[in-house]
Amino acid sequence: MQTSRFAPTAIVRRQASACGLLRAVVAVLTLVLLGNSIAYGQGVASTNATKQKLLEQGISKRIKIKEVDGTTVKGTLTAVNDDSFQIIPKDGGAPVAIDYSNVMNVARDGMPKALKVSLIVFSVVAVAFIVVTLVAAAFVRI
Repeated sequence: MQTSRFAPTAIVRRQASACGLLRAVVAVLTLVLLGNSIAYGQGVASTNATKQKLLEQGISKRIKIKEVDGTTVKGTLTAVNDDSFQIIPKDGGAPVAIDYSNVMNVARDGMPKALKVSLIVFSVVAVAFIVVTLVAAAFVRI
């Protein structure tokens, strides 16, 4: 008695469960990435809080400033004073002094650390899934 080539086997069932696992991992990573991109505060920051954030970032670090009028300034922090700070714009030019009262948000310029970690984890999971799929496909042929 011959069996059909398309009869379900344990390997096919394992591949199906691996696909379900991959879908779950992708869903979780998607939620993490979307959650990290949500803005939590949209109000004007206090002078002391803004100054503290700038000092935490450090002089000579790349920062992104969102001002009250909606403009965004990206550049390198050069000085932190009592009532203002200086930043050299990303596109070059002379340093610009910005008053703390004009600042809505201070952030690092560049890719957030959580996004970098998420990308690395996603890459490792994707490579592992590809390897498992290829190994399972090789066993199916035997």
